[in-house]
Parts: sequence; C-alpha cells; structure tokens
Amino acid sequence: MPTLSQEWFTTWEVAPGIICIAEDQHEQEVRSYLVIGSERSLLWDAGMGVADIMREVERFVTVRPESLMMVCSHSHFDHVGDVWRFAEAGVPVHAHPAEAERIARGLSAEQCAHWLQADSLLGPLPTGFDPQTYMIRPATVTHLLNEGDVLDLGDRQFEVLHTPGHSPGGLCLWDATNGLLLSGDQAYAAPLYSYSPDAEPDVYRRSLRRLADLAPQVQTLLPSHDETPIPPALLVAMADAFDRIHDGNAADALVGRNDDGGHERAYDLYDFGGFQVRMRAGWGRKG
Repeated sequence: MPTLSQEWFTTWEVAPGIICIAEDQHEQEVRSYLVIGSERSLLWDAGMGVADIMREVERFVTVRPESLMMVCSHSHFDHVGDVWRFAEAGVPVHAHPAEAERIARGLSAEQCAHWLQADSLLGPLPTGFDPQTYMIRPATVTHLLNEGDVLDLGDRQFEVLHTPGHSPGGLCLWDATNGLLLSGDQAYAAPLYSYSPDAEPDVYRRSLRRLADLAPQVQTLLPSHDETPIPPALLVAMADAFDRIHDGNAADALVGRNDDGGHERAYDLYDFGGFQVRMRAGWGRKG
C-alpha cells in the first residue's frame, strides 16, 4: 500500500486536550476528534479513509489497545473510513448495535465511487491516492454502546447518549463535568440530513429536543461537520426548526424541493439562517 501524503488533514487543538482532525478538501468537511485523557484517549470517528488518520493520531498519542479507544458516532462512510486501521492495531472499536453490522460489512469501491466525484472536492486528493480504488474496509466492532454507558478516560468521563434520527444508531457523547458535547451528525451548522433512507424525521425531532433540553448545560459543542465549535443555542434553534416543519409553520424557511436524480430521494430544503434542513419531502406539512 503506498504511503499517502497528509495534506488532506487540518489538525488543531479545538478545546483543552481535544484535537480536531478536519478534512476540508471535501464538501462534507468532516471533523473527527481525539480526546486525550489521563489514563487513555478516545478517537471519535475515523474520517473518510482518504488519507491515513492513524498517522495524525500518532502525532499526539501512542496507538495501543490499552491506551486508545475508537468510538463511531454512526456508520456512514465519512465517519468510518479508517476504523479498519485501528481495528487491525487491536484498538477496541465501539459503536451502537444498530450500526455495528454495517461497519463490519464495509462498502465496496462501486458503492463509494460517487463520493469522490470532482464536484464533491474542494481541494486536491492526497498524492498517491487512487480514487478508483476508494472503498470502506470492513472493521469488527468489539464493544457495543447503549444509552447510559460511560466511557472513562481517567480525568474525563463521557456518558453515551443514543440519539437516533439521522441514522438508527446515532450517538452523542456527553461530558457533564466539563459541559462538553460531541454531537456527531445530529447537530452541526450546515444542512441537516433528514431525508435519506437511514433517516427517521419523527425520531430525529425527538432527539433534537432532547439535546435542546441539555443546551443550558453545554459549554462546548463539537459537531462532526463544518464550523467547530458551534454555539449551544443552535441545539434549541434546530429542535424548534423541526417543530415548525412538523407543524406546517415553516413556510418562510422553505427554499424548495430538490428532485436531483443523484440523491436517494427528493427532499424539501429549509433555510433557517445558521443552518439548513434537508427534510423528507412532504414531512409534517399541512395541506
């Protein structure tokens, strides 16, 4: 396997003891996070698998089974691309039961081909990378995470929140002591996806309201895409937006319908200023 150049990543300390590993050369603008603990560290997601995220992690911590855990927010391609690298190194891999099988299956080059089209790229692919062979390699999930589980890093403890809606086994991690929320794909300041085959808008709505209720306690909100950190008040705004769409009261925010054949299905696009919602066509609208 050729060694890939690492210019694909932008890496910085986004909060004390937390490294953001960003992939800004792709339209998804994925963010993975390395949380460095006193006894062990936690990697939240493993990016797209375009460049070697393990090499970025090794700049800060030693990748060993006893000192690092891998936690998958969910199983979509742009979050699990390099999970296999950590699995092969013996690092324990955590995910919700509803997502574990998909991570174990991976995705073929044929299934991944459309994600690296030229119009999806905001910059060059890494030197040595062949997009024709891009795939998501299978990785075994060794630990299943459920609502209320606790991940202990020594000086920091994360409570697992099961927040489905964007996907069935979507997770958030909540550090109540430090007011830190890792929100995954449940909440970020860009178009929220609530139209794909994995999405359940009614469930997503309930999960967002749960996070909105938590917002007064959140001091640092780290999402998995685009701007980071983002204001915790956005959690309330997003939950309110779903309520407005559900109740048929978001006509002022409705931009229109996207019927592009490249998407899994049509969606209604709502613009709420600081974020958008790609909603399953017709969901919640009156008349």
